[in-house]
Amino acid sequence: DRVRAVATERGLAPTDAPAWLTSRLAVERTFGRWRLQGVDGPAPASALVDVLDTRLAERGVRVVPDEAAVADAEAVIDTRDPGMTWHRPSRWSRRDTFVDQLLARPGTRDPGRPDRFHASASSPGGSEPWAQLLSGALATYAAHEFLTGEDIRPTNRALAR
Repeated sequence: DRVRAVATERGLAPTDAPAWLTSRLAVERTFGRWRLQGVDGPAPASALVDVLDTRLAERGVRVVPDEAAVADAEAVIDTRDPGMTWHRPSRWSRRDTFVDQLLARPGTRDPGRPDRFHASASSPGGSEPWAQLLSGALATYAAHEFLTGEDIRPTNRALAR
């Protein structure tokens, strides 16, 4: 039932959902959920937000709520939902597959705006926590390369050694 729920929560029929969606269940069953542990015992997950906020400030990153606030930015990583076009096909037509609906999503890059990047749960990776983290990392690598010309992707750094 839990495996079926993973698919239906995302608007997919269990028979059409890709198997990798169940990876989260396997990770949780094997390792449990992540817990943050401080020297004095368990710490709230919000401690990670404080660390992230400090790192962003150190690097000159601004987190702003609206488009007007980024008019002077050299690069922007937009984390807002771009608006999805998911739909349920009529019972009388051929059913769209997961791939059909994935291809119908808006692009993560706009060639007309090379200084804009998109990373969110609406990215092609999906809404799983690991996918959101990877989406953000890829957007960050692309923005860094756009701004500096330096490719900082971990695989490229490892190959240079």
